[in-house]
Amino acid sequence: MKYFTRRVWINYFVYTILTLIGNVSYLAMAYSFSYIINKAIEGDYQIFLIASICACIFLVIHLISEFVGELILNHSLEILNTLLRDIVAYNIFRDKYDLKIDSGQFLNLSATKINLLERNYFRNTFLLTKSLLGICASFALLIYISWLSLVTVLCFSVFVVVVPMIMTKKNQKAVEVANFENDNFLQHAKDAFNSYWTFWSLNITEKLVDQMTEGSRVLEKKNKDMKNVMSLNKFLNRSVLVFGQVSMVIIFSYYRYLNFLEGTGIIATLNTIGATYVFFGNDSIVAFTKILAHDKVIKQDYKKLAHDDYHKTRIHHIHKIEYKNLAFKYGEENNKSLKNFNLKIREGEKVLVRGESGSGKTMLIKHLFNPVGLDSGTIFLNNILVHNVDLRDKVAFISQDSILNKGSILENINVANQELSQKEIEKYFEMVGLGKFLKELPHGLETQIADNALTLSGGERQRLSIIRSLISNKDWYFVDEIISALDQENAKKVLDIFLKDKHKTVIMVSHKLDGYYLGLFDRIIDL
Repeated sequence: MKYFTRRVWINYFVYTILTLIGNVSYLAMAYSFSYIINKAIEGDYQIFLIASICACIFLVIHLISEFVGELILNHSLEILNTLLRDIVAYNIFRDKYDLKIDSGQFLNLSATKINLLERNYFRNTFLLTKSLLGICASFALLIYISWLSLVTVLCFSVFVVVVPMIMTKKNQKAVEVANFENDNFLQHAKDAFNSYWTFWSLNITEKLVDQMTEGSRVLEKKNKDMKNVMSLNKFLNRSVLVFGQVSMVIIFSYYRYLNFLEGTGIIATLNTIGATYVFFGNDSIVAFTKILAHDKVIKQDYKKLAHDDYHKTRIHHIHKIEYKNLAFKYGEENNKSLKNFNLKIREGEKVLVRGESGSGKTMLIKHLFNPVGLDSGTIFLNNILVHNVDLRDKVAFISQDSILNKGSILENINVANQELSQKEIEKYFEMVGLGKFLKELPHGLETQIADNALTLSGGERQRLSIIRSLISNKDWYFVDEIISALDQENAKKVLDIFLKDKHKTVIMVSHKLDGYYLGLFDRIIDL
């Protein structure tokens, strides 16, 4: 309940009141059964009619209370689901960039697991309250009617408690396994979707189908195992309930035969109340076991992380950055390392980092921009030793991976600076050789980009990414292979922007430069 907000607590309180009213109304309806049956047998039409009308009124109150309670529960679930997604966004998109999960896990955290927790954790928290109130009300009425009947019902309650408790560990294990496999499948599904063009161009799309099919088989097998455990649990619970209800009819009838109970109608009343007690008892245990089974999920995956461990150094102006004795690991298995790397960059300088593929160029420039992942090393900013330095205020990073989201071109490029006019933005398009491209678009800057920007060429995506960084209006640029997808003419336009502007400080990773442009760099570092 630590995730309950003030609004949810208010809803919970109102839900509790409505549940109590609903339970009492249902039991009052059950109690009226004895009058209805007995007076029908005795031929007392007046009392029979009054009792029947009361039973109907109690039933209507019960149904309305249940319905309104469900509406309040749904509103609470909306608030809680939104809160969990807020926690995921808060934990993942941190000011301190240190991503430790893949996109499949992120999708599962943002959607599938939240739906699972809605059904099995939060909903059952409310239902547990409803069941406990139902037990208390039934208990009180059974004491009022017959203590012997109460003892009988309590004996059956033992079976109701034991069966779900036995299944708790199995339920929890099945949920954990299914969640793990769901993470894997979502990641494979995303990768397959993004790889469709590549596989299609190689004429091997059947491999994508095979991967998805195999992944689906594995996932559904684990889901089936989880559902089988849940079904077994449901079967045992239902068996206990049915057995208990039939047994109570027989035992209460026997009590009437022995004259321990007065009137035939009381059998129907006691059976309904006893069944209600057992039903709510079973529901409360089932709800409690489901809460326990998913408690680990919510505590592990939706714990709000503290952000106060990261105090970034504010930057007003960068004259010089010096990196000393940097060390980090890289490669698919972090099986490679770069040690004792030193670099001093002064304002206005142009530095080129080059090396063979796999030499760590990209990881180096990323660590220079975001030192959080370094194993060791020190950084001096304007000759002052700094810790947890954040360069983003004054430095732009341009990756070779051009990420564009579904939406308009304008929405994609002005994310960091929305103050520029359309004419000012159009100048940047001219600078990178996209002036004609922009004029030919049906809706100009408002033209929509398809999912994954599939309608744009690699060069167009790359230059839009460059425009986005230029619009941010920074003086320092860390750029990684930004001309890899460009032809010679457009590559020269982009290089001129960065290398011929004396106000720009540039650290560039590239392997596609000729002698002329190599001469524009103040230093060249070979890895």
